Amino acid sequence: MFRFLTDRGTSMLDLSDLHPATLEALLELGWNSRVKDPSKVLGHPERRSDVDGRPNAVSAPLLAVSPARTLPRTGTINVPAIALDISTFTPPSDPNGEIVPLPGMRKQHMIYAYMIENTRIIEVFRRVLSNYLHGERLSVLSAASQRWAWTTEELFFRDTPSFSTITQTSHLRQNIASTRANLNQRLFGMTLNVSSEQEKVPFQIAEHANVDFVATFDELLHEIWQGRQNFANAVGARPTDDAKIAQLCTRIADMMLSRRAQGTGSREESWAVDTLSWFHATVREPNHPVLADLRVSGSSPEERLFNVAQRVNFPAHGLAKSYFELAEPMSRLLIAIESGVYNDAAAAPALYTPPADPPIPGSFSPVEDTDLIKTHWSIIRGRNIKATRVVAK
Repeated sequence: MFRFLTDRGTSMLDLSDLHPATLEALLELGWNSRVKDPSKVLGHPERRSDVDGRPNAVSAPLLAVSPARTLPRTGTINVPAIALDISTFTPPSDPNGEIVPLPGMRKQHMIYAYMIENTRIIEVFRRVLSNYLHGERLSVLSAASQRWAWTTEELFFRDTPSFSTITQTSHLRQNIASTRANLNQRLFGMTLNVSSEQEKVPFQIAEHANVDFVATFDELLHEIWQGRQNFANAVGARPTDDAKIAQLCTRIADMMLSRRAQGTGSREESWAVDTLSWFHATVREPNHPVLADLRVSGSSPEERLFNVAQRVNFPAHGLAKSYFELAEPMSRLLIAIESGVYNDAAAAPALYTPPADPPIPGSFSPVEDTDLIKTHWSIIRGRNIKATRVVAK
């Protein structure tokens, strides 16, 4: 949600100025405004869940006010305009006019949250907050950073308000990090790469999980690489197997949708994505007050994260750049795969063939995403999927 808002023109500086109750109301509105295509099976990216959250009328008073900023910033934050954008959002149509999308919010895939969390960004900022709340070793927070700290603690480091879609802790689920870990294991058969200085989060191991996801994805990327190498061959062998690419995409789609039967895990995925997008958006904003108060800078999100981590003597992941780079392209690819876009061999070339025309501003071609994914997936896997054929069993 927060990356969606910053992409739509609302700065993280503005979002950090809002009261936690207002932000929670925006999150609730985002859940209720998600795309709901009745022609799709429950769990499909265009119909993740049919379970509604808090009635919009209950949140309306919080979203009807444009609050004034506190010093040193001036002016107001147009919350009603932000809320209207969320509730009326419709993605752009296909450039050829072949696809007219339905209105509604579309969240990132759970793989986005998994990749961002692997940078150890939550633990880094947990330690930042702990330092500021219990002493002055890191200096004193400005008024703007105190607002960010309050909001971050309220939304992400305590039990959330009752009767909200973001409320996912109880006597049955006492740790929200464990809920994320369980969902990662079920969808991807993967756990987080935690530091030796970081306590592993215990979580319930699901009996049914996509344990073949990584091997299948490895094989898919290898097949796409084969296509990328050979798409321009006018003569000679072209060992690209479009049918195999389509078969692997279908297999991954079946894996994902089997875990999402009847919308299972959709609310948990939505909150995981919202949580990680808050921290991601913070380090993407080079002028954010909390970074200024920490006296850190950097030319990229990973550099800023590394510098924040240094201040609290805790290591961010050494491959944070690759995790950041993978998060959104992998999210787009997996959403397209789950939507059945590449279930046909005729559609497979889009994954390795550069388009004749550049994509419209703000969008990305499939081959642009797969080129980047192949590079950074190889880095985090420690194996070159371009060089070695891998077979999912």
